[in-house]
Order: sequence, then structure tokens, then C-alpha cells
Amino acid sequence: MEAFLTEPVTVLFGLPYVDVPKAPLGTLQGNVSDQALRRGVTQSFHDALVEGSIDRHILGERIGHSGCLRDLIRSGLGVILSHMVREVNGHEYDASLRRERSAARRQRIVDSARDLMVEHGYRATKVSDIAARAGVNVDTVYELVGRKPILLRELIEQAISGVDHAVAAEERGHVVAMRAEPDPAKKLVIYAHAIRETQERLAPLLLALRDASSTEPEAEQVWKEISDRRAANMRKLVRDLRDAGGLRKGLSIEEAADVVWVTNSAELYVMLTVDRGWLPTRYERWLAGAWCRLLLD
Repeated sequence: MEAFLTEPVTVLFGLPYVDVPKAPLGTLQGNVSDQALRRGVTQSFHDALVEGSIDRHILGERIGHSGCLRDLIRSGLGVILSHMVREVNGHEYDASLRRERSAARRQRIVDSARDLMVEHGYRATKVSDIAARAGVNVDTVYELVGRKPILLRELIEQAISGVDHAVAAEERGHVVAMRAEPDPAKKLVIYAHAIRETQERLAPLLLALRDASSTEPEAEQVWKEISDRRAANMRKLVRDLRDAGGLRKGLSIEEAADVVWVTNSAELYVMLTVDRGWLPTRYERWLAGAWCRLLLD
């Protein structure tokens, strides 16, 4: 065995390369005389013996003869590789399960933060309260999501996208539908419906963020980023209306975008649906009609 393992050979998966035309994961050219690799080869044989069909006594008799050992490797390679594949698959399954559990904990943290911030406001909600509601340690909150401003940003992104992760504006369902719709008025009807559904999720969080931004510099930065992004997306929407031939003559892109930006705000939604008692469906109809009157010929 010693003489065999000190010969310069090609190694595949930590084993001498034997009658395999092409290594699927590449090969390592070199001298395998180091003790660690010999232990690895021996351990691979031992693991295969536990679950495979190689006779221990045959291995013991042949372990000192390189030629016999080569024959043994040829006969047992399939068993060894099968054992190694099962181990790899097992590790992949364990890693996948850990990722799923981590994602579930992360979403539980985000959901708990949403509930507490809507109930008590941004300032009154402590990270320790979020951790307790989610059933995790405070360190887990920081590790999986981050500090409070990052948590709030994540809440807003999920509320905008309607799923448990941020979605680029161009990939959202209503944006795709609007671009496919040639009629400018129908585009605005689609958008009004999307805004109503979004504000039902988003408005309480945006108001919490607005209030926090008056005293929390990091919250103010998040508020500014969200506000500026909304304004940029409104300009894209208005350009789409113009390209469809529907934008009212004399109305600039900037002015039309500002009109949409103001009327689809969380503040207006809350004033109409909470302060004035409008049903969300009434708000949606009014919004579509107002946009058609203000923006289209």
C-alpha cells in the first residue's frame, strides 16, 4: 500500500484514477505520498465497506500489494462513488433545509416588525420586541434582516411588490399589463387598481416611515429614497401614456408625473379611506377617473 501510494498518479475524488475516461469534476495531478491523503483513501474504503459489498478480509489481504489493490479499486469503485454521492446528496439536502428554515425565520421577523410598527409606530417599536414576537434572539434579527431602518425598508419593498421579496418595477404584473395595453385610459384603470391594492398594504407603513423620518436620520434617508423612486417611476408611466398618444396637449412630462405622484400617495389614500370613510373600491374608481380627466385628451 505504501509503495503504491507513493507513486505519482492522477487522483479522482481523493482516489487513484482508475479506468475512468474523463473526470467529471476534474483531476489533480501530483504525488499522493502525504499521510492525510492516504488516510482519506483508507477512510473512503472503510465507509464503502460499511454499506457496500467489499469483503473486509479481502481488503486486509490485498492492502499491501499494489497490483491487487488496483484490482480491488476497480471492483469497488462503483460502491465507493455511490457512497460518496449519497453523502453529497445528504449534505445538499441538509443545506437546502437550513436555507428554508432561515427564510421562514426571516419572514417571521419581517411579519412581526410589520405588526408592531403598525400597532405602536416606528419609534416605539424596539428590536427586542420584534425578536420576542418572532420567537428569535435579537442577534438573529440583525443577522437575517438588519437594524430597524433596514427592517422598515424590507417591509415597504414587500408591500409594494405584494410578495416576500422585492420585485423590480418593470417586472411587476400591473406594469407588464399596462405596457401591453394600447389604450391610454385602460392603462390608467389598470394602474388605479394596482395602487388601491398596494396602498392597502403599504399606506400604514409609509405613514410610519414619514413620522419616523422627522427625528431618525436613517429613516429620513429611506423615506427620501422611496419618494424619489416613486417620482422616477411616475415619469416612466407618463412617458408610456405619451407614447400611446394619450397625454393631454400642453402637459409636460414633469407636471403630469407630479400629478400622479400626489394622487397615488399614501397620505391621500388614508385621508379618503380612513378620514372620509371611502371604500377602497370607491377610491380606485375615483383615482382612475381623476387621472383620465387630468392627464388625457
